[in-house]
Amino acid sequence: MDTNNSTVNNTANTPETVQTETVQPATVPLVPKTPPMPPIYAQYEPKKPKTEITFQKKDKVFMGLFILAAGLIAFFGLFGGLSLGLTLSVWILAIVTAIYLRDNGDFSILSVSALAGTLISSLSFTFYGCNGFNAFLASVLTMICYTVFAVSTCDGEIFDSFRGLLKYTFVSTISPYLNVAVPIKSSVGKDKDKRKSVIQIFAAILVSVPVLSVVIALLVSSDAAFEGLVVYAAGKIGMTVLKLCITLLIAALLTAFVVTNRFDMFDRSSIALSDPKRPLKTLFTVTLLSLFSAVYLAFLFSQLAYFINSFKGLLPEGFTFADYARRGFFETETVAFINLVIVVLLMWLTKRNEKGELPAIVKALMTFISAFSVFFIVTAIAKMAMYINKYGLTSLRIFTSVFMVATCAFIVAYIVRVFNINANTIKYAISFSLVIFSLLTAVGLERTVASYNVNAYLSGKHQSIDLEYLYDLGETAMPYIAKLKNCQNEEISNQAESCIKYFFYTRVDTEAIDDEYKAENGLMTRTYHKDYRFSLNAYLISKIYENEKIEYNPSDYYSYPFVQYYDSREDINEWYG
Repeated sequence: MDTNNSTVNNTANTPETVQTETVQPATVPLVPKTPPMPPIYAQYEPKKPKTEITFQKKDKVFMGLFILAAGLIAFFGLFGGLSLGLTLSVWILAIVTAIYLRDNGDFSILSVSALAGTLISSLSFTFYGCNGFNAFLASVLTMICYTVFAVSTCDGEIFDSFRGLLKYTFVSTISPYLNVAVPIKSSVGKDKDKRKSVIQIFAAILVSVPVLSVVIALLVSSDAAFEGLVVYAAGKIGMTVLKLCITLLIAALLTAFVVTNRFDMFDRSSIALSDPKRPLKTLFTVTLLSLFSAVYLAFLFSQLAYFINSFKGLLPEGFTFADYARRGFFETETVAFINLVIVVLLMWLTKRNEKGELPAIVKALMTFISAFSVFFIVTAIAKMAMYINKYGLTSLRIFTSVFMVATCAFIVAYIVRVFNINANTIKYAISFSLVIFSLLTAVGLERTVASYNVNAYLSGKHQSIDLEYLYDLGETAMPYIAKLKNCQNEEISNQAESCIKYFFYTRVDTEAIDDEYKAENGLMTRTYHKDYRFSLNAYLISKIYENEKIEYNPSDYYSYPFVQYYDSREDINEWYG
């Protein structure tokens, strides 16, 4: 009975279990029709293939024009003494780029300003040649203006955000190297055989260079006739080969840069930034800005000492006009830069309200600090003007003044953005800065300094003049030093004449390009080029020596007052007998 009961119970339970397992799936499915993808696969995104570009006829024609422009820059610009040839080369490049990229977007105020800056700053080479800090500033500014023009033409709103500045940096520095082969591939087309053929040619050239260098060296050592041939060829075509190599380098980077912008080939994911987490609370921002504001209020309070007698005790005894005028130039720029960085970072990282705006107290404190920076800079510029009016002009003083004006433009642009975060004001500050610095290079740092100081002395505005400093300014100052030769002060007149003579003696037979300083018929001469190597300043100096008719006498070298200050070469006897 027990066995039978057990059997019955087991058989009685079995149908219930089977029935549950068979009926339930029919009413409540355990597996959905579209199962969800596991998280690890759901987050996966396949890598995007590289963009393949096939040039149209227009693109191929313009690639040839860019290569031509690169050749002009190498042959007639860089190896032409940074003169007329470089100016014309830059102008041709800028015009070709403007025509090629005009279909990529509208010419905005930024792109037009950058194009104007490119053309204006490159004029410096025709005016002053390769002379002093102005030539360096013009070279750097020309490249910056050109890249800003190309990038902003293809993306008009690029400079209104931090992401845009990163994109500009990426496209103008890294991207050309990453895409250097794209113009070649695009010109050849998608035909794999043609691409492989081009690659094989370039590979063969690269492999042959080191091997042939060894072979040619061995052949030169083994045979005198071949050695003479190599020496002759190197003398005739060696510089041409160097120019061709530089042309290829410039052309490769230039075409890659332009193509990167035209076809928007930069990798967005490599420079894109997610929205900031804004970890700073309003309390932190207000406290930090309040501390800075308190210090600046104390500074403003101290300024009363210059205007109200009751506060005169704040000034040191014997404090003079010169002490007031000469202080604060560089400190001002540093403080203004610190304030600008603080405001920008706090705007970026401070939490905002539901409307995406900063609290009113934060806006007020940021505005005060920014306004203080502008006041501080304006005060420093006024002091600089007083100092220049009293003691003369230097290259550093004029450059610092222009830099402070440009800094004011950026501060004002960010004041506007404090109240309207979407205001596109930064591009106006950049446009203004590019234009004023371009005008500065065209006017000429050294020329402006020499012109102001000499005219101020001759007019009686200044009672003294530093001839040694004017001489240090280089060739650009020579036409103005020559004006001092006829002044009433005999000592200054003699020093000016000594400068003109000494300038010749330190350059005769030592010029790297064509020995422009020569002695002809016993007289000092300074020749100038009438071709692509022409510069206006060289022409003016040549007229000085032509009109002065100064006798060439190397033994007089030691009689000039500047010889000990400027020259410590021990081989001077060997050079000038």
